Amino acid sequence: MKLKVFLLNRALAGDQISRPARSVVPVPTPDHWALLAAARIVLSTIVYLGHLGGILGDNKYTRGWWNYGELAAVLGFFIISGFSIGHSIEQRPKRYLLRRLWRIWPTYLFSFFCCTLPAVFLLPRYTSAYPADQQVTNWMIFGNLFMLQGIFMPALEANAATWTLAVEEWFYLAAPIFRRCGSWLLAVIVIISSYCYLHAMSLGWKRFASETGGVSHLCFAWAWLLGFLFYRHRNSIWAKAVLILLPVWLICRANELGGVRSAFTLAASTLAIAFGGELMSALSGSLPQCLAEIEWRRGRVFALRWDHVRKLLVFLGNVSYPLYIVHYPIFLLLCHLTRYHNPLGYAILVLLLCVAVYYVIDKPNRPRWKPRERKQPPEITENQMDPTCPTPAER
Repeated sequence: MKLKVFLLNRALAGDQISRPARSVVPVPTPDHWALLAAARIVLSTIVYLGHLGGILGDNKYTRGWWNYGELAAVLGFFIISGFSIGHSIEQRPKRYLLRRLWRIWPTYLFSFFCCTLPAVFLLPRYTSAYPADQQVTNWMIFGNLFMLQGIFMPALEANAATWTLAVEEWFYLAAPIFRRCGSWLLAVIVIISSYCYLHAMSLGWKRFASETGGVSHLCFAWAWLLGFLFYRHRNSIWAKAVLILLPVWLICRANELGGVRSAFTLAASTLAIAFGGELMSALSGSLPQCLAEIEWRRGRVFALRWDHVRKLLVFLGNVSYPLYIVHYPIFLLLCHLTRYHNPLGYAILVLLLCVAVYYVIDKPNRPRWKPRERKQPPEITENQMDPTCPTPAER
């Protein structure tokens, strides 16, 4: 009887009988995120050089990249985006939407006002070539400004690549709702979206920039949600199998943009998500602490370390965002308003512009709404706590 009363009092006081701790799935490591940053810049380069070849014609600089598939690169972007958003909203749900807005909109507004609108207004005046065939209205401009393309109006052909960003933006907004949904419900949405992706052409749908009514959002929701859902179950071997096999199967069944190595592009992207942490850990562990030493003038030696490689990959991944949404209208303006048609010059010029956009616009807005590290108060010694305490000399 006394034992029962003792246990009851312990329970009322809030003490719980010790239970075996639940296994905690480790979060992705910095090396893992560095590999995903490298994947983002590669995927962005596939789209970047693919558009360059489409505007200037086939050339030796873009011919090989086209084989890796622009559609596969877009799908890889969606999957990585869903995975990273799953991490962001789980680790720091507070002020999630504000962080996303400050991450996306400053660079997008620069792209819209300084790149897209000049192409919309200048190209029809100086050339009858594409995209002058699109009848642009004020409603289309207003809708594209607020990322409504694909829902109420088509994307502006002067920067058609922004249709993917509009799709992602709505998934960002819906992420707090997806976070509260059960995994089974998200899996059902993935299945329905995959079906729509496969049968879009037979249904008479165009899945890209010219479609409205949310068709693109419905057809590509499976890719973003697949990455988002995988973050929850990233320790499951079955989740890893679905993450790798489903996108490869879908791209092999439906890929109107071509690219003989599209399946390889998607497989490499999903493998980086599923096994990137283990791969980078094994790679960094097998390499020496100092990768190389470069001797400068006056006997100065620069030691190349693994941290430098990781920082470079993260930097390139950060540049991939302005590169993706800025390049297309600049390519059009250079092609139709100048006589300079060197593809290598175009690629280098636009890349330098995007690096400048990253440093001037994108990077300064990244720290906003992020939790600041609190400075630890200095340790207080015994003498500071009690001023009347004698010093060792006085003792």
